[in-house]
Amino acid sequence: MANKKIGLPLALLTLTFYFSCAHPKHQINPEAKKLNDSAMYMVVHTMPDTVTYKKAITLINRAIKLDSNYFRAYVNKFGFQTQVAQFDSALVTGKRIIKLRPDAYPIWQMMGSIYEVKGDTVSAKDYYNKALITCDKIIDTMRSENMAYKITQTDKARYLILLRKEKEGRDIFKNLNAKEPEGPFKDVLKEYLSMPRQDFIDFGQPKDVAIEANKNH
Repeated sequence: MANKKIGLPLALLTLTFYFSCAHPKHQINPEAKKLNDSAMYMVVHTMPDTVTYKKAITLINRAIKLDSNYFRAYVNKFGFQTQVAQFDSALVTGKRIIKLRPDAYPIWQMMGSIYEVKGDTVSAKDYYNKALITCDKIIDTMRSENMAYKITQTDKARYLILLRKEKEGRDIFKNLNAKEPEGPFKDVLKEYLSMPRQDFIDFGQPKDVAIEANKNH
């Protein structure tokens, strides 16, 4: 297996934008939130290395022990585990995230990419397919004029490319780009148009996608 890191944090930012606040019924344990926030502060406000990520994972494990349904904490843990190449552990975390939120389609794709990095292309394809199916179901419920819809369409295009349906995926990017006025999101689409498949395996997500998502949250 290749010893490589997977560039998850920006993709996970978009994931938490879509899903972490969608179920207000779950009351997060206050102490668990403090631990998760401390872990995030440690990573965001330093130049994180392996030691930092492992310390952050330890804090999040304490948070999860206090609140076993803390979605955002699991998502953060998943991202940190990939940064220190704890891929097997990340897959376990990912399965827990999916159990909490089966509609969290980016996790299906991220797990597929981990399997691909590990050399298991059969499992990778299965997870990419699940990501695409779940993404399509969500698209069917969205209004086409809002930014969330556009971002979700770009997710669908990436999943098609990962499934080696290059033309279908690139056509989605082209159609979105043709309709999008000049601005940060159009710049993202232009970058996606020329981005090779390998970069999508590495969760290549231009910074402005996450920024634009949070502006519209």
